[in-house]
Amino acid sequence: MSVIQLFKRQLTIARVYGIPVQIDYRWFAVVALSVWLIASNLQNHAIQIGNVRLPPHAQATRWRLG
Repeated sequence: MSVIQLFKRQLTIARVYGIPVQIDYRWFAVVALSVWLIASNLQNHAIQIGNVRLPPHAQATRWRLG
């Protein structure tokens, strides 16, 4: 299997009225990168939600929020 064929592969997650719903494997890398960036940002900076400012979180909390 070549590298190009690997990136064209998709994972079927459901079928809606016979139409396959598929996601590309590359989205797993995007989600992992997003979670890592959010978790590392929560380590260094406080969160502000409306008028409430929350302090930096513990490591386990950061990964759950990310």
